[in-house]
Amino acid sequence: MIALFFLQSCSHIAQNFPSYPVNQENIDDLLKATTDAYHLAEKVKARGDQMLVAKKGMRYADLCLQKNKSLPDCHYYKALNTGLYYEARVVGYHKGLKIIVEEAQKVIDLDPSYDYGGGYRVLGRLYAKIPAFAVGKTAVRRDLDKSIDYLQKAITIAPHYPENYLFLADSLYESNRLKEALKILHQMWSHPLQPEWRPMMSQWRREGDRLLKAIHKSIPLPIIVY
Repeated sequence: MIALFFLQSCSHIAQNFPSYPVNQENIDDLLKATTDAYHLAEKVKARGDQMLVAKKGMRYADLCLQKNKSLPDCHYYKALNTGLYYEARVVGYHKGLKIIVEEAQKVIDLDPSYDYGGGYRVLGRLYAKIPAFAVGKTAVRRDLDKSIDYLQKAITIAPHYPENYLFLADSLYESNRLKEALKILHQMWSHPLQPEWRPMMSQWRREGDRLLKAIHKSIPLPIIVY
């Protein structure tokens, strides 16, 4: 009953998002709506709810871009909402991947430092997590070398931001570069932490601990000669 109630509640929230009025002529209102949509779509459990909220987020991002195409914020949250939408929808995700690449690149072109190297971080994560095989010459495919390169650029721009290290360590691990992954993971908390990161820190720590265990499990034991 509790689980069912939770899903019903989420569905109600999704259908009625946003719960506040949005002035579609005001770019700040549109930006708030697309940002809030992303954060809500991350949390809802049901795929249908995630699709519904993320699609609204994509729409508000498009309206934002109609007002001002030079704002990296609008491109960034269009990319993020698009990712969550196609993660839930699955069908047609190749189209979504191209949109994410285009929007993340626009963020980089406008402001490489936006959200701690966010454009590079989005591309780095994308190229690590998508399928390696896809139909068509122009399809976006998994490419761990690209992923590592983008995430290294994110660290160069924001060497104090833990998530950049977490994602790079994961891509190095997937590339079987275990010692490098371990080194990067140990650097994750080597810089002063900002108060605004507190909501994400517990998740970063969980993911970091999970990755650390996986790396240690994969590192071959030294051969002992008796």
